[in-house]
Amino acid sequence: MALTKIQSEGVNLADDFAFTGTVTGAGKVLQVVSDHGSVTTTINSTSYSDIGVSVNITPSSTSSSILCLVSGALQQDDGNGAISLVRLRRDTTEISSSFTGFDSNDNAATFSYSIMHIDSPATTSQITYSVQARTSNSSSDFRPKGTGDNIILLEISG
Repeated sequence: MALTKIQSEGVNLADDFAFTGTVTGAGKVLQVVSDHGSVTTTINSTSYSDIGVSVNITPSSTSSSILCLVSGALQQDDGNGAISLVRLRRDTTEISSSFTGFDSNDNAATFSYSIMHIDSPATTSQITYSVQARTSNSSSDFRPKGTGDNIILLEISG
């Protein structure tokens, strides 16, 4: 397949916009940290419980933002109408939450989830971001799927 160069008012986009410098200023990714889950134990609680997904980051500036990308899967069994929820915390503060699914019968149901959140912590101290989950019915069996749970943090310059 032949390469077609696009011309726009005398500017050759393919040649004239080749990036050769360094990125500075707002919007630059300063660091990336990540973690995978490790917990596969059953949760039988209507209170949030840690699911083994946690990562520390130390922002380099108080003006930085932290882009939080969280994904994973949970299985709920014997739900009898139970819902499952996950939340993202910065240290002990909930900063985002997500409904993951609804188990309408006694069969096991697996749900995937994702949380995308931009946080502005305004600190240069170490922060811990963690993921917790809960069920709305304490008689249901609720299991994180272990290494399928992930958190990725990107520090973005402000």
